[in-house]
Amino acid sequence: MSERIPYSNDQNENILQLINRIREGYREKSENDIPDIYKDLYEECWDGDSSKRPSINEVYDRLLNIK
Repeated sequence: MSERIPYSNDQNENILQLINRIREGYREKSENDIPDIYKDLYEECWDGDSSKRPSINEVYDRLLNIK
């Protein structure tokens, strides 16, 4: 949605360090111009605990119902 390469602000960081930070829960900051309804959904999808992530069917339904 931001139309930029993921983690492009972290490009000066060693890739292995970045991977380890992501495993520990690091995520990029959300773009300010993206509606909250989308931010909330994709932040749920990247939860480190897979049991807390919505199913693909739930994601699909939620996207269909965004007005």
